Formats: sequence, structure tokens, C-alpha cells
Amino acid sequence: MVPPWWLLVAFVFGGVSAALTSSRVVRTKYGDVSGVIVTPDNRRLDAVEVFRGVPYASPPVGSLRFMPPVTGSLWSGVKVADRFGPVCPQRLPNVSDETAALKTMARGRMQYLRRLLPYLQNQSEDCLYLNIYAPAQGKCIAPPPPPKKKINPEIGGRLRRVGVWRSLGIAEARANPFKRIRCAGFFFVVE
Repeated sequence: MVPPWWLLVAFVFGGVSAALTSSRVVRTKYGDVSGVIVTPDNRRLDAVEVFRGVPYASPPVGSLRFMPPVTGSLWSGVKVADRFGPVCPQRLPNVSDETAALKTMARGRMQYLRRLLPYLQNQSEDCLYLNIYAPAQGKCIAPPPPPKKKINPEIGGRLRRVGVWRSLGIAEARANPFKRIRCAGFFFVVE
């Protein structure tokens, strides 16, 4: 099983073959969305359905600037989510002069930024968009079942609540969150 973060790395930094428009239409509370199916060039990764640039709030411009996000507007028809939305405005580092850039950053970071910068060129204050990656239709992956017993690997037995932890209330919610806790040797003392 490939970790989920590896899918994001594979899609952002190449290694992706051509995308096909998905036949599945997903109904959201804002409207219908259709994504694209992307097949990575890695034979260990399965196809993924990608929804790029799905708006989740109204653009934070004008009177909405510096305010909490406001519910987005509804759309009619099917929105084809095949392009990344704009990124929020930011100052981009200059990596065009390699010798000057290497004075301020490591070589690996500079190479990472060179691959990432093309995705950061489209900047706008209207940047409240989601990029959603899901297993292709019919490829749902169930999470593994939880373990039946919790085992403490140090002593080989079951985990038990220790009296000190319970008596100090560390493992429980406190009625007064402003009580001070200080460390005294190996134990925590509640004052």
C-alpha cells in the first residue's frame, strides 16, 4: 500500500500521464462537479479522480477582504474541475541566479522551488479553491481494521492507566483550564 502523501508528490512533480475527463458527476451543495481521471506513470499507483479548482467560499475581495470566509455562490450545470485555481498572493523567491540563491538556501530547496514555481505563477486574491484527490470510481480502499488489543511493546502486556496520571487529572478534561502544571522531577504537579 502506497502512503497517501506519495500521491500528492507524484501529481505535483510530474510522473503523471494524460488525464481523461471523468464520467462521474458529484453533486455538492453548491452545484454539480466533474473531475478528471489521472493515471500516474508509476505502476504501483492506481488511477485517481482529481477535482481541481473547486471553489469553497466567496472570493475574499472588496468588503470581504480580511473577513472570515463566506459561503460560496451556487452554480448551474456541471462545473468541469480540470484546472488548478489561483494561489494566494505571495512573494516568490528568485532562483534564476543559482549562485546567489545558493547563498541563502540549500541546493535541494532550490531544486524543489524550481519545480514548484510554475504552479505559483497564477496568483489572485480570489484563491479559496480546493484540489481534491480521490480513488478512481470503483477503487475504494477500506481502512485496515483496528487492533483487538493495545500492546505495550516495552513490557509485552496490555496498556493500563497508571494511578499517578489519573490522580493528577492529566488524562482527563479539567474544569479549570487555567490551573498551572509544573514539572517536579519525573512527575507533573498541579497547582
